[in-house]
Amino acid sequence: MFLQLEDVIQRWWLALLLVAWVIFLIGGFLFGKLNAERTHRIPAWMRMASSITLVIAGWSWWLITRDTPATGFALAVAVGMTLGCAGDFFMARLVPVRAYVLGGMAAFGLG
Repeated sequence: MFLQLEDVIQRWWLALLLVAWVIFLIGGFLFGKLNAERTHRIPAWMRMASSITLVIAGWSWWLITRDTPATGFALAVAVGMTLGCAGDFFMARLVPVRAYVLGGMAAFGLG
């Protein structure tokens, strides 16, 4: 995908987002500690930053491909990443609702 982009700035932007995502996800796993419930190793803020990075990448890809045949697919990916991010926020209990699992399942399912 990167090599298909003619604009160097677009290529670097998407590469930077990829590197940021890897840092948040793998860095959090390598350097994080298990929480008290022993359910998560990656700190919540790093999990959410990873998810937000994917949302930014999805919408960036959609903006880059606006006038190409890939725009519909890029839009579907961007919307899916956004709903997945919403699901992550529900499951991390950052959205103040009692039925956080149901909210997360609904967001993931729509995505």
